[in-house]
Amino acid sequence: MDQMGMPCRHLIAVLESSGKLSEVFSYFQPCYKVSTYQDTFKERAVFIPIETEVTCDAGWLPARHIKKPGRPRTKCIRSSGEEGGGTSQRCSQCHQRGHNKRSCTEQLDD
Repeated sequence: MDQMGMPCRHLIAVLESSGKLSEVFSYFQPCYKVSTYQDTFKERAVFIPIETEVTCDAGWLPARHIKKPGRPRTKCIRSSGEEGGGTSQRCSQCHQRGHNKRSCTEQLDD
């Protein structure tokens, strides 16, 4: 049986090969049967409006599209599993990675 209360395809294949495919409905949970559905709604009356009762208001317009201020974003937004691209900075004075000339702490030899 399936977790949903329906027979799995293997059970249906066994019933078909044994010639008992007509018994497949007995393996379904009662909530899937038409009789249960009918019992659920037999006390409640659902009225469907007639076409003449429905009016169409011509005053309805689609929602306005409001453009957000600023330049549109072009940079790719990476998901959590993706690795970050790009290169790290390299200092033009000491040639080490991770900082630039402005934030370099190495002494200059003049």
